[in-house]
Amino acid sequence: MASGMDRPAPRASQRPLWWLAPASTHLTTRADPGDRRVRLVVRTPLGDRTSKAVTARIRRVERAWARRVGAERYAEFRAVLEDLVATGSR
Repeated sequence: MASGMDRPAPRASQRPLWWLAPASTHLTTRADPGDRRVRLVVRTPLGDRTSKAVTARIRRVERAWARRVGAERYAEFRAVLEDLVATGSR
């Protein structure tokens, strides 16, 4: 880099995520075997179990809601939520 020039700030998507893992028992970091410069944030076994348990609970809640309001209304509700997620929080 030429003298007197500042390094450009990294975009949010390029900022290191290593700060997430140290305080968590659900995440850890490890070296990327394909690129020594990269650290990967991965779930621990506890993180895997928690993710599976949360996913199962969400599915049970969704089935209960679909029974309560009807499958068609619930499908429309899900479609609206997916549209909102796809368009971002504008």
